[in-house]
Amino acid sequence: MPRNLNYTNSSEEITHTLELFRKEADAERQDFSDKMDTVSLTERISKGVSLYPLEVEDVEFFIGDRWKITLKSKNELPKFHSFSPGTPISFFKETERKYGQIKSISEKEIIAIIDSEVPDWLEEGKIGIDIYYSEKSYKEGERALQRILEDKKDRKEKRDLLLGYITPSPNFESLPDITDLIDKERFNQSQVQAIQAIIETNDSLVIQGPPGTGKTSVLVEAIRILVFRGKKVLISTPTNSALDLLLEKILPHELKPIRIGQTSRVSEDLLSFTIDSLSEKHSLSKTINKFKKQAANIRKKATRFHRNFGPKEREEKNQAWNDFRGIKETIRNTERQLEKELIHKHNPVLATNVSASQAILNKEPFDICILDEATQSLEPIAWIPILRAEKIIFAGDENQLPPTILSGEDDLLNTLFLKATESFRGSKRFQFLNTQYRMEEEILGFSNQEFYGNLVQTDSSVKNRKKIHTPLFSSPLVFIDTAGTGFEEESSKESDSIKNPGEADILVKIIHNLLETIKVEPMDIGIIAPYKEQVFCIREKLTETFTQIEVATVDSFQGREKDIIAVSLTRSNDESEIGFLKDYRRMNVSLTRARKILIVIGDSATLSTDDFYNRFLSYSKEHGDYKSAYEYM
Repeated sequence: MPRNLNYTNSSEEITHTLELFRKEADAERQDFSDKMDTVSLTERISKGVSLYPLEVEDVEFFIGDRWKITLKSKNELPKFHSFSPGTPISFFKETERKYGQIKSISEKEIIAIIDSEVPDWLEEGKIGIDIYYSEKSYKEGERALQRILEDKKDRKEKRDLLLGYITPSPNFESLPDITDLIDKERFNQSQVQAIQAIIETNDSLVIQGPPGTGKTSVLVEAIRILVFRGKKVLISTPTNSALDLLLEKILPHELKPIRIGQTSRVSEDLLSFTIDSLSEKHSLSKTINKFKKQAANIRKKATRFHRNFGPKEREEKNQAWNDFRGIKETIRNTERQLEKELIHKHNPVLATNVSASQAILNKEPFDICILDEATQSLEPIAWIPILRAEKIIFAGDENQLPPTILSGEDDLLNTLFLKATESFRGSKRFQFLNTQYRMEEEILGFSNQEFYGNLVQTDSSVKNRKKIHTPLFSSPLVFIDTAGTGFEEESSKESDSIKNPGEADILVKIIHNLLETIKVEPMDIGIIAPYKEQVFCIREKLTETFTQIEVATVDSFQGREKDIIAVSLTRSNDESEIGFLKDYRRMNVSLTRARKILIVIGDSATLSTDDFYNRFLSYSKEHGDYKSAYEYM
């Protein structure tokens, strides 16, 4: 029976998804244009979306057809800007443009990567860089949809199963030895069942892991056993940070992982596992580096300025460019040979959903694709890695971070994870992890009743561990109410974001009290705010002593945890407008990152008009330590 009565078959549904995806691409393109094309360079610099003036210090041949450009600024870069490793950028000089991405950035130096040739103007005098909108994910997502629409038996079976156009029958291989391979002392019953199901399924299943239930540990154990059994595994996530987290958990298990994609977005501690780093250690790397030096010298010769430029000089220049193109092709062929060998020898292979489109994977057959944090992936992007394997495992939690959309087409929020969950729930194809090892029970309680039907239980290890909140609070859940204090939100002059300096002041005081009273390190504290301006505001108010305290929006904390989490809700106004806070799934993530103490600060007068937050306030009064901000003023 079709999952959605609006469609008669899976092909029709995917065709409609393609239309929505194109609208989303148009919306992002327009949003970028509105932010960049209609404002002056001075305004762009003030908003942190442009950097100017910069000068090119060095141009170096990198990998494939790419070049590494080192840029210098005479003065320190602005304290707050939107550039970070992996950011798509546009080099500009007057009307000229060239596109690339940031590899690394410091106070005065930027290293960027560009594809294909380096234009002459890029090395002549002052240039600037803008944040740029990259269409790669849209191009690859659309290509994946076109492929899954192809009239091939395996494609039709896959889309019909995952979209619910066929009744899923149990399709599991009986492997008696599997339970002996699972470390049962480390895993509870629901986790063992999930691990076993991942290994035994012949096509697809869903793992739902509420916060703290060990979803990542389950996936890693399954990956360990799959590799041990000789299966080739592709691991994919929507974000680089989620992929880094999985790689970190895999490393102690003596596997041979390889990470493909943009090295600029990989955690520094994990760079040695990237294909670029492993390539440098390969025996062919010396040959490649020798060719690259030759290529760089030939390029200098080809671009050399001649005061008197005649036929002879033109012929020399043309010959130099021909030599350059020839040696570049030699480099690329050698690199392809090396990369193919590395992909074949290493297992598992890790790639973000978009980087899973890379051609270096085309010749490598994968037995299984594990798609983690699948709730964050738009459906077209999720199909990219899925098309590379026979068996598909979705892992995530429908009550955590959804994808971000700009087009207003809410059907795009109905991700492939949600569709598969709807099709598989109630069968062995759906595995729910039911025991959490992270939070004190009072911290879990509200999310458990709101999102999980009180189905998540707390392990005895959490119940019996030492409590750290008692010197300051009567409960590990603390709500600080700013109602009546006059701490109202402020709109930023530089952006569309919002901050609340008064709320930030109180929060910083509480953090100081914590560090003075409770034996906890600054690195064990995280601060979450829904608005970037509030993040900047809190960072400025924390002294240099506390730079190890991580302050970020909720997206940065997905899949992670800290001993102490403080959440600054920020909104306080007479109209009871709560903006981003209306996304209750994001709030669920914020409320479930803390292990031992969760502090939430906000204005009850603004929040209580919303039913969800009114229930949270009631829960905090009954099960938490409900305080007034006046106590800290």
